[in-house]
Amino acid sequence: ETECALCPASWQNSGADNCFYISKEKKTWKQSQEFCSSRNSTLLVLKDKAKMVSLPHDSQFYWVGLSYVSERNGWYWEDGTAFSREATNWVVLYDNIYCASLYGRIVYASQSCFTKQFWICEKAAVRF
Repeated sequence: ETECALCPASWQNSGADNCFYISKEKKTWKQSQEFCSSRNSTLLVLKDKAKMVSLPHDSQFYWVGLSYVSERNGWYWEDGTAFSREATNWVVLYDNIYCASLYGRIVYASQSCFTKQFWICEKAAVRF
């Protein structure tokens, strides 16, 4: 029996169980987070390299769901899991920067959270 996975209009299907929204405008990290949240999604969580196949490879920065949480004194993904440096060698963090963006195949924390950039939201596809 065939299962289908549907994504909302203007969202892309990853070919797996996820839908991605790739913005055409630029916002700060917080504004991007709020945009995704208002659409019942989160900024992209990239704990696993397989997801990158479905994402843009252009020379642009896209905000993703990785940020420094000062109350917890560490980097966390938007799904609440702690960032693991060992498990994710495609992430490059810089001092005094607290939000991360995807550039090509690498996630960099190199831009101020107040920089306006494109962003990527993610949500589960509707299965039926």
